Amino acid sequence: MEALAAVGLASAILTFIDAAVKVVTGTYEVYQSSSGATTENVHIKTIVEDLQDFTSALSLTNVGRTRHEIALKDLASKCETVSSNLQRLLDSLGRSGQHTTWASLKVKIKSMRKEKEIAGMEKQLVDYRGQILARLTLMLSQEQSSVKSKLDELETKAATNFNQSSARLAQHRQEILASINSINLLLEDSRQSLDACANKVDEAMSEVHRSLEALRLKMEAIPRENIILRNIFFSSMNAREESIRDPEYGTLGWILEDKERDIAKSEKRTLLGRKLRQEELDRRAHSRAIFLTWLRSGSGLFHISGKAGSGKSTLMKYLTDHHRTQEELDKWAASEGKTLVFARFYFWSSGDHMQKSLTGLYRSLLFETLKRCPELIPQVFPHHWTQLEDMSLYIPGDLFTATDFKKAFDTLTDHGVFPNHRFCFFIDGLDEYDGASEDYQLLAKNLQRWSSGRDVKICASSRPYLEFDQLAPTADRKFHLHELTRHDIYLFSRQMIEKDDNFDQVKDSYLRLVDEIVYRAEGVFLWARLVVSSLLAGMLRHDTTDVLERKIDTMPSDIKDLYDKLLGTLEPDDQERAARMLITAANCSTYPAKCLPVHCRVFGWVDKFEDPEFPPCDGREPPLWQAENAMTESIKRQLRGLTKGLLEVQNMELAAETRIQIPAVQFSHRTVYDFVMNSSRIQELSRKHPGLLEREWHLRLLVADLTLGTAEDRKWYWKPSILVAEMEKMLFGRQLPLTLLKGLDHVIVGSGRYEAPFGRSKGCAAQLSFVHFAAYAGQMEYVLREVQDHPGLLKGDKTKSILLSAVLGGQRDLTAALLEKGASPTDEILARHRTDEKPLLVPVWLAVSLCYMGSYVEGLHYGKIPTTESLGLVLDAAGTEVRNFVVLIGTWKDGVEKITQYITLEHCIQDSELHNKDRLLSLIRGDSSRSLFASVRRLAWQTLGVVKQDQTAVPVDTSACTPFRRGDKFRWDPDRVYRLVWGEDTVANPYFQIF
Repeated sequence: MEALAAVGLASAILTFIDAAVKVVTGTYEVYQSSSGATTENVHIKTIVEDLQDFTSALSLTNVGRTRHEIALKDLASKCETVSSNLQRLLDSLGRSGQHTTWASLKVKIKSMRKEKEIAGMEKQLVDYRGQILARLTLMLSQEQSSVKSKLDELETKAATNFNQSSARLAQHRQEILASINSINLLLEDSRQSLDACANKVDEAMSEVHRSLEALRLKMEAIPRENIILRNIFFSSMNAREESIRDPEYGTLGWILEDKERDIAKSEKRTLLGRKLRQEELDRRAHSRAIFLTWLRSGSGLFHISGKAGSGKSTLMKYLTDHHRTQEELDKWAASEGKTLVFARFYFWSSGDHMQKSLTGLYRSLLFETLKRCPELIPQVFPHHWTQLEDMSLYIPGDLFTATDFKKAFDTLTDHGVFPNHRFCFFIDGLDEYDGASEDYQLLAKNLQRWSSGRDVKICASSRPYLEFDQLAPTADRKFHLHELTRHDIYLFSRQMIEKDDNFDQVKDSYLRLVDEIVYRAEGVFLWARLVVSSLLAGMLRHDTTDVLERKIDTMPSDIKDLYDKLLGTLEPDDQERAARMLITAANCSTYPAKCLPVHCRVFGWVDKFEDPEFPPCDGREPPLWQAENAMTESIKRQLRGLTKGLLEVQNMELAAETRIQIPAVQFSHRTVYDFVMNSSRIQELSRKHPGLLEREWHLRLLVADLTLGTAEDRKWYWKPSILVAEMEKMLFGRQLPLTLLKGLDHVIVGSGRYEAPFGRSKGCAAQLSFVHFAAYAGQMEYVLREVQDHPGLLKGDKTKSILLSAVLGGQRDLTAALLEKGASPTDEILARHRTDEKPLLVPVWLAVSLCYMGSYVEGLHYGKIPTTESLGLVLDAAGTEVRNFVVLIGTWKDGVEKITQYITLEHCIQDSELHNKDRLLSLIRGDSSRSLFASVRRLAWQTLGVVKQDQTAVPVDTSACTPFRRGDKFRWDPDRVYRLVWGEDTVANPYFQIF
């Protein structure tokens, strides 16, 4: 009996005992279904039917395996006996005299309570109630309890998925234990009969039952909630927010708190203090007032507009993290007695597709909302929630489409759908959404539509683009950030200079420099930061104040011109090195599509671009290379000095599931990336060295990085989500140099393990082969060279086949070349099963055919589907060895394999578009004169009774086994069985090692 079933049975026992006690004490009430009001004028038959309903829930076919579950089953059996006796008693009372209604019968029952039969039943039920309460206490708190173990597991998994159901599960558990304890105290303290404290006990029992039922429903819901949340989440969801700096030196605090007195006090000695006009202070006070009012009681859309680099993202992060924002929004929700849902999303044009698309916005806001309020999931995703009632229909990683997310978000923001919740979304960087002008206009309309109801409001930020000019409905729902940050820039610039080691040389005149920076910045924080950094470099050289003032005067006002100016101050050789660093950063940020962050140390090798010996192809670290830690520190200093602050080092997660952070290089601002991609200075270098933007350079750096890195670093690249999603992007589509592939072979092979089964790809314990991976990726020159040097590769070792690797990678030309070199499709390879079932040796042509059949049956394929051309080549080369075979399709039910359909190779080929289809069909059909249908029936009888472990075989009538057709609705699921039948042998759910 599973833990969920045990909780369900415990709930059913409690329900029965509660009802039965009330019957024998004459306190039972019958409710009318329409109004919920009680009625006394019902026939006894109604009471009997209620008891029968409660008793039916006590019947479970599976006997518990643990001590608690066995005890529950025994108690349920005793309750069934009491139920039979009670129903018999009620029938007899109903037949005697005129006592046909419950109202009149209650009087008689109360008068009979001292009689032997009624008193005995009451005593039994009270005893059973004590037993179930004691059992529940042990089940929920005892470490050895399977129920407690399951609850702990569910809580952990829910917490891992940030699902708030974790806390609610713990709450239900504590409520049950607290209610049981209160019942025990009531019974222990009472020296009277049960009647004396009956009402209090009944109330406490009702609370136990309510909490227990809530616990059962939550246990049932959490696995579905977790699946949905996992399928909404994407690994880069929080990357942009994590890369944004927190406000420095107390800046931006004025938006939520009155800081004007601090301004007056800090600036009284400066020219700026006298120049800071009252109207600017008024603008800040007005902006704060309208924003706080909107948070506390407003509706609709609030727009924060600002120039590029004015600090919009920093402000949005500050607002979403500040307790005042949460407090004001709580007031807004509480004013209507509703629950607040607060979520945020940051568009990022330099990130991956999810970070700059509407799908990414939908998924982020849905994930933040539903992890906090998982009770909304059934309404937001009703179809998928219903679908997951049968977990066998779930396909991992294939639950939602982009349309599903859009529809779900529309449901979430639809007015009136969720009467008990209020939603506030902060959306940063509308201008970083990947779209054209018409897309921006549509985004603006969508934002207005989503926030049109009373219970949804949105705070959005953007550059002052025309498309977003009318985003806010009225002037009191908008402010321009660059008009409000003069003092923030002043405060930042002043404290940066004051804290510098060389401050003493400018302390008598530095406030003039600060005033000039504030005046020239025009509200652009990023401009001020870069100029201050340039001044600090001048102070390090002991430049005079006059020189520093002239430096400020010559700085361009346009941020991109400023970037060019800063790089132009470098020596020619350093300019080229800086440009290489910037191009490499652009390369790493745009390729591959789901780019892994690259360790900052790789930027120490930008001067090796033209070195044909870089990186070493033997996987060995050259003696002249710096140690890993020393190189990391060196490159951080070089990045600061050469790129003038345009590139920064920040810790980033290597991948979502690794939880490992590395110091990675990022652009300091989106405008830097735009500058790099359009700068004439940098584009000139790109034209001179076009390979800097090619994947080969990215791969060379990766090989060097892994050569210097530890075995732990390398291991993560063989994680399925990284290897398949990232590494094959680098190897597919272009032939790479042999030395580079050799280097990859040395640094990666042996660092991890991987498998690819028939049906899905999962982690495994098979030794990797890089040459097989290269065949899968289509690195033809490298593979043929390896085959030439190691002819045994063509034969294989029964665990892997280089021919199969090429075919499953969709590499038609390489497949033909390997066949020409002597690879034989009749060589054998192991078809394995994940349990103790004996593996089966099958010819490679059968493995290829089996994977092709997988693409025919929806949901079975993995890797790249074997093309009809590759299948034709392989089967044609196998010639007369090709024979028909069968795959039986069914499910595991209660430990028994039940087959319902079958599919044959002949059927798939008949329905294909192979140019040599007729020849292949003749080969198959010429293999035997026996009727295929008769063969299928014979094979089915041999295999249909196969069961897991030592369960008894159950024969199945093969008349229920029908041929599979392409139009059949069929989806892969974890309990599905695909049993390959090959001659007299069979294996379920076979998989093959590709590399």
